[in-house]
Amino acid sequence: MLKARIIERFSIVKKQNNRYHSFPTLAKVNDLILLTCRSGYSDSDEPHGRGGQVRLLSAAVTSPEQWQDHGVLFGESGGKGYELDALISGPFSSRASGTELPQSVNDKQLILITREYRVKQFNRNYMSYLDIDSLKALTGTGLNDASPSISTPLQRSLLKEEGGIDPSACFGHIKTAADGALLLCGYGVAPGESVVSPLLWHSYDRGRSWQLRAIVARSTDYDKKLNEFSLAFCGNKKWLAVIRDNMEPHIICQAYSEDDGVSWSPPQETEICGHAPQLYYLNDKQHLMLLRDLTVNQPSVSIYGSDNQGGTWQTIAELNVYAGGIYNGGYGDLIHLQNDRYLAVYYVSDTEGSPWIEGVIFTLSIGDNRNVTLM
Repeated sequence: MLKARIIERFSIVKKQNNRYHSFPTLAKVNDLILLTCRSGYSDSDEPHGRGGQVRLLSAAVTSPEQWQDHGVLFGESGGKGYELDALISGPFSSRASGTELPQSVNDKQLILITREYRVKQFNRNYMSYLDIDSLKALTGTGLNDASPSISTPLQRSLLKEEGGIDPSACFGHIKTAADGALLLCGYGVAPGESVVSPLLWHSYDRGRSWQLRAIVARSTDYDKKLNEFSLAFCGNKKWLAVIRDNMEPHIICQAYSEDDGVSWSPPQETEICGHAPQLYYLNDKQHLMLLRDLTVNQPSVSIYGSDNQGGTWQTIAELNVYAGGIYNGGYGDLIHLQNDRYLAVYYVSDTEGSPWIEGVIFTLSIGDNRNVTLM
């Protein structure tokens, strides 16, 4: 049975009046933790604030409470930016699939997905390709120096699908399929539809081009508004997906694939309500899910655990509760630190509506005293 114990909670990006810090994601490369996030300005007319910029921070695995801010990767200053997402993934490993990756996949590669968004005007997803050496060059003086900052612009290209079904947005981490493909979760309007549905794309060239692999579920088939989802491996070619329903009460649904993500079972409702469900692989049976938890009256950021591939879920940690509206918290991420220690990051707010980014160090027991790496 999965058990978690919170050790320490701390601010990574501190609260600033009238600022909106949100959407942190993590990547771990050797002894270094990378965090990308969005920083903007609070605005009562915008659910996620306005004037977004994408920022890069780093910390040592041995000191996850001490973060260095390397500055802005994308977005105009002075509240003029329109950046909304900052999803970093990698390095990409074959450990979850149990197969050797083809040589075209670089296990030192990182991919950053960003998005420019303005209501009823534009919605553009971008992809950047980087590794630790390029990040060190990007910050000029190096990631581990006392006060490094972005010295050269990071390049990015528009994310488009060859068949013409472009993502409205992406979510979760890019994963590696059993056949070596990179898998990208997102949502968009499927052929013949007028509302978005969860879609899965794949790439066989290190993310340089993407093709639609599957429509995970058509929203109109189930009278739902399914959108963001994430994946976790379950052994062999089996995958579990957890999916947000954007209709109240925002029930989390889940589906399974037995053929490496090509086809999917009909989505089934869980007893969990929330947004932004991030899945993590511990082993072929046990998984974690971090999400904006709306199951009870006061919204929180919570971690659920499953011992049976999502057959049942139990709350194993409530990381924090928050105020100021349901959109002012959540969207977290996890990494394994060392031994039984893990780091969770997320954003929260108080009634003033100026969210900040927190970190929580916790220990995790999976029932047999094994140490595992999140996938």
